[in-house]
Amino acid sequence: MTSRQSDLAATFNYASQAHNNHFFFQALSPHETDMPANFRNLISNTFASPEALKTELLTTAASMFGSGWVWLVLDQHKCLRIMCTYNAGTPCAGSHRIQSTDMNTKQSLGHKPSGTIKNNGIIPLLNINVWQHAWLEDFGVNGKEEYLATIWKAINWDLVYNRSGLQSNREKPLMHR
Repeated sequence: MTSRQSDLAATFNYASQAHNNHFFFQALSPHETDMPANFRNLISNTFASPEALKTELLTTAASMFGSGWVWLVLDQHKCLRIMCTYNAGTPCAGSHRIQSTDMNTKQSLGHKPSGTIKNNGIIPLLNINVWQHAWLEDFGVNGKEEYLATIWKAINWDLVYNRSGLQSNREKPLMHR
C-alpha cells in the first residue's frame, strides 16, 4: 500500500505516522547513553565528528519549516545522510513522499519508486519529530531548539547503531527491537 492509491491515502498517512512515532519513541532513553565506538567510526566516514553530526542534524531540524520528520539514514554506500520528510513522509521507497536526493550534497540516493515498499539500500537509523505539537506545550512557541537539545540527550545510541545492521554479518539490518 502506498499513498499513491488515492482511496487509501488517509490509511497510509495514519499508518505512516504511527510507524514514524513508534520509531521515534523507540530510540529514546530515560538517561543519556554514550555512542558506541563503532558508531563513532561510522560517523567519521561522513561527518567530521559526532559533534558535527549533532550540529548538522539539529540545525536541519531547527530549520525545517512545517510539520514532519528529520531522519538519520545509512545509505547504500554505508554513509550517513540526513533527510527531511514532511507530514507523514518516510524514507522508505515506494511511498508517495519519498525523498530521492541528499539535500546536503545534491546526490541521488538511488530511489526508484517500484510500487512495492523496499528500502533500496536506505536504512533509517533515527528520526526526530519536528511537528509543532512535539515541543509547543512543554517548550513554548520559541522552544524548538531547546526541545531538540533535550531529544539529543535522550537518544539511545546503542539502538540507533543496532538498526544499521553493521554490528554483525547479517545481510538485513535490524529495523525494530
